[in-house]
Amino acid sequence: MKLARLNSDSLLPRFYRLAVINTLSNIMIPLSGLVSVAFLGHLTEIRHLAGVAVATVLFTYLYRLLHFLRMERERRLKL
Repeated sequence: MKLARLNSDSLLPRFYRLAVINTLSNIMIPLSGLVSVAFLGHLTEIRHLAGVAVATVLFTYLYRLLHFLRMERERRLKL
């Protein structure tokens, strides 16, 4: 069985496509919190806005912590 050779012509577009998708997925988590704060900023009571802001910070922290743990686990499995 012949293995297909990867040349730079086929590798770079694939790399850029994956890089763009990864970048967009990393941008979406903080962006969701920003959109929530923008919508709740129109309310009259500030406590709703403060609650969503704190929840956004906690959600982003938890998401990134779990993402780090997943990457660490995958790294250890490859060793």
